[in-house]
Amino acid sequence: MPWRRKEPDSKLLTAIKSGRVAILAPDAEHEHDIHDFDGLVLLDSTWQEARKMYRQSEYLQDLPKITLNAKQASEFILRANQLEGGLSTVECVIELLRLQQRHTEAEQLVLEFKTFIRACL
Repeated sequence: MPWRRKEPDSKLLTAIKSGRVAILAPDAEHEHDIHDFDGLVLLDSTWQEARKMYRQSEYLQDLPKITLNAKQASEFILRANQLEGGLSTVECVIELLRLQQRHTEAEQLVLEFKTFIRACL
């Protein structure tokens, strides 16, 4: 669903109120286990823009934070000035699928991602 700072989606607000939703963040103070939640907010943007969206969206600020500890560097080479150790949105989704033991889906997405990168070079 699209981000609307001043008019947040009612389904998103209901999910947030349930207490079963977390947000993906690069710098969580207290790490939570992804398996403790039914949903995850993933801001599809650069990490710099995601921080801005987060700061401007009061309804997101009380969500528990999930941090990914990726074992490899980002392969997304199409954009400069990225957060050190940061992953692209699709790489985050791949890691989340792996955490949920959904390896077949993760590997299919890896193949699609690599095809996309090659096509853009």
